Amino acid sequence: QSLTLSCDASRRRRQQRSVPAELLSRCPGRGESSAALNAGWVQNDEDMVDATEVGFIHQCVLCGSYSVWAIDSLDQVEVSRKASALGSSHKTLQKDVHAAERELLEDIQRRTCSLQANELRPSSARFTLLPCSTCIEILEDKFFTDWLDDRTSAETAIPLCAHMVVYFEDAIPPAYIRKAGKWSLAQGVGPKDLEVKLPFQLPAGQFKTLLPPTSPPLRPPCWPKKGDSHQDLPEKWQARRLLLAQFFCLVSCGWSQVPSESEEFRRAPRIGQVLPCVSDMLVAAEEAFEALGQVGRPKSSKAGVDAACRGYVKVPLLA
Repeated sequence: QSLTLSCDASRRRRQQRSVPAELLSRCPGRGESSAALNAGWVQNDEDMVDATEVGFIHQCVLCGSYSVWAIDSLDQVEVSRKASALGSSHKTLQKDVHAAERELLEDIQRRTCSLQANELRPSSARFTLLPCSTCIEILEDKFFTDWLDDRTSAETAIPLCAHMVVYFEDAIPPAYIRKAGKWSLAQGVGPKDLEVKLPFQLPAGQFKTLLPPTSPPLRPPCWPKKGDSHQDLPEKWQARRLLLAQFFCLVSCGWSQVPSESEEFRRAPRIGQVLPCVSDMLVAAEEAFEALGQVGRPKSSKAGVDAACRGYVKVPLLA
C-alpha cells in the first residue's frame, strides 16, 4: 500500500511539471510519438486543448529541403485576456477576439523574422538549429524512418542543421496554425495549406512556383530513382557526407553569435542566432553557380511577387 501511495505521489509531481512550448514542439525523434514525449510533462491536459500551435516554414541551408516547426502557441486564456483589454465595453465582442489573435500572431511573427527592418546586411540574418531529415538520409545513407527505428541511433545526439525561416513578402514569414492535424495559413502571405510528409517534412514541389530554386533539388542516394533523373557520382556524395560531418562538428562545439543591438519585444526574444559564416557561404554558393553558368537566376513567380521580397535558400551548400 505504501508503494502504491508513493507511485501516485510521484505521478502527481510529474503531471505538475511544465516545460517551454518550444521544447515540446521539438522533433519527437527516436521513433517516439509527440504524445509519448509530452506525457507526464504538461501541467494539465485539459488546459493544453485550448492552446493552438503556431508553426513556420523552415528551409535547411545545407540541402535546401523544407519543414514546418511549431515555435509558439495561441492560448485561449491569453487571447481572452488581451481581447478584454482591447474591448471598449464590459462585454467582449468577436471582433475583439480576432484583433487579439492578430496582435499575438504579429508578435510571434516578429520573433521568427530572419531579418529586421534595420538589418539590411545578409550577414545579420538569423538561423535556427533544427534536425533535417534529408541531411540525415544523406549522411546515414538510409531512410529517415529507418534511422529513427534503429536502436543504435538512440545513443547518439540528433544532428542539427542551420535553418532559415522562409518568407514570401516583405521579410515577414507567414504564420500557420495546426487544427485537426492540418497546417493552415493564419496570417501573412504564403500557401493556404501545407502538404506535410510526416513527421515534419514539406515536399518542395508545393513551393516550386513561389520559391523557384536556382540549383536542382538534391535527391539522397537512398531515395528510389525517379525515371531517368540524373544521379551524382558516389565520390560527390562522399564529399557531401564529409561536409555534413564537419558542419555537425562545428555545431556541437558551439558557434559564437554576433551580438545584436538591444531591441524591444512584447512577447519573447527573437528566435535563432546570427551566423555570419553561414550567410557568407550562401552568398558564395550563389555567386559560384552564376559564375559557372550552370543555371540562370530564378524567375519571378506567377503570383507577381518580386524575387527581392522573398527569403529562401536558392543554392544549398551541398549543391
